Amino acid sequence: MHKREAEAELVGLYQAGTRSLLLDASGGFTLEDRCTGEAIAAGRYYAIEGRVALAASPGSAPIVMAR
Repeated sequence: MHKREAEAELVGLYQAGTRSLLLDASGGFTLEDRCTGEAIAAGRYYAIEGRVALAASPGSAPIVMAR
């Protein structure tokens, strides 16, 4: 599977506790507080070795999560 195909499979809205994570088709993400609707973080996401990496800003360490 190519990287773009892996990322396309991830598009959607995910919820856990009081947080929502939106992965959009253009490769962007938004992490929001479900109670207030405020954005906690936003940036780009990408698939890497069966995991999802969220990069909030260029040069910062990504947050890596299991798929």
